[in-house]
Amino acid sequence: MTLPKSAAVALFFALLLPLTGWSADRDLPEPDPFPKEGPTLTVLFASVAGVVSVELRNNTKAPLKLFKSANSWGATPWRVLLIRDGKLTSYFLTSRDQAFTRNGPAFNVLGVGDRFRYELDVNTHVWYHHGEGDVSFSPRNGDLLIVSYDIGDTDEAHIYKVWYGVVSTMFHVSDL
Repeated sequence: MTLPKSAAVALFFALLLPLTGWSADRDLPEPDPFPKEGPTLTVLFASVAGVVSVELRNNTKAPLKLFKSANSWGATPWRVLLIRDGKLTSYFLTSRDQAFTRNGPAFNVLGVGDRFRYELDVNTHVWYHHGEGDVSFSPRNGDLLIVSYDIGDTDEAHIYKVWYGVVSTMFHVSDL
């Protein structure tokens, strides 16, 4: 059986090219597989409508791989704690209603000095809450927010050298 020329070329690249060590991102330094430091997290603002705008920034000396939210490893990393009048209410993101038609570990690379911005709409149906406070999330002046980004230590994180850990920040709500 003779393969068409295009199939033979594709087979060559699929089987032999990985042995050469060539990679599309070969100019990027290899991310640290187990970085001692992770991204920094900053709350940019919180709205009375329940949106918390946050930024993850890579202040390390090497690129960081972060799981994409479109797979189970990166789907539910966010936690928001609201402290109001001495009462704590926790909000957490869940993938309970999310169906993964194809679930494989995929990631973004956050280069040195780069940042990703996320808009956390805490009042959507994919957020759950626990505590003494209101069900709806509506920050007010004087509230304290603690926001966390939490990626578990999994086999896939080790295999694909993706950052894992917890990074948190506090934000005092004012000027709403």
